[in-house]
Amino acid sequence: MISTSNVRASRSTLPKHIAGLQANAADGTQPPMIRTPGVKKLAEPRCFFIIHHMKTQYYAASSLDGFIAAPDHSLDWLLQFGDVEGTSYPSFIRDVGAIVMGSSTYEWIVRNQVRPGTKQEKPWPYDKPAWVFASRTLIALPGADVRFVSGDVSRFHPQIAEAANGKNIWIVGGGDLAGQFYDAGLLDELIIQITSVTLGKGIPLFPREIIHPPLRLLSARAFGEAFAEVRYAVPSEK
Repeated sequence: MISTSNVRASRSTLPKHIAGLQANAADGTQPPMIRTPGVKKLAEPRCFFIIHHMKTQYYAASSLDGFIAAPDHSLDWLLQFGDVEGTSYPSFIRDVGAIVMGSSTYEWIVRNQVRPGTKQEKPWPYDKPAWVFASRTLIALPGADVRFVSGDVSRFHPQIAEAANGKNIWIVGGGDLAGQFYDAGLLDELIIQITSVTLGKGIPLFPREIIHPPLRLLSARAFGEAFAEVRYAVPSEK
């Protein structure tokens, strides 16, 4: 049998948490993990996490009469406004992890922003992985993180979501591609910057019929004297 004095004498040679328990037992006192009657157990600490649910969003600018480009895909009507102060774009793009676009949108960016082979050449404007849905061969840009695909959008959505790594997927354009995501039940929101011009004809914003149930308005904001931004949620049951 180990005497009380031996336990006390050996306490310094044991790890502190073990020595303390043994000493308490030898002294006849209660180890700290045993609950004393009448004493309430302290609540265990809890951790709270803010969970961000990834969304597939169609973020675009539109004329007042519902076109995202002129018949020849020109955006001169939009570019006349320059950079609009106070729009939601900076906060929107921070939450984007991957982007999606159609072939016409990709070609417009290459032709008007990147301008390869010219003195005004600039790098690909996005630092997010991009998927370009196309039925024709397109020019690949060196250094651009772009994948050219074709076919059903639902086939590629899982890999796009994986690349987004918990952030949102941005459908840059066009409207029919956004409609394909809607048809597949994969579109969550439409965020549309409506300008104060009309085109009469052109490339439609969203060539789909949505009547029952209708889209749900989440917010509406004015930016300057020319823009209004409306955000709609797509109903979960179409």
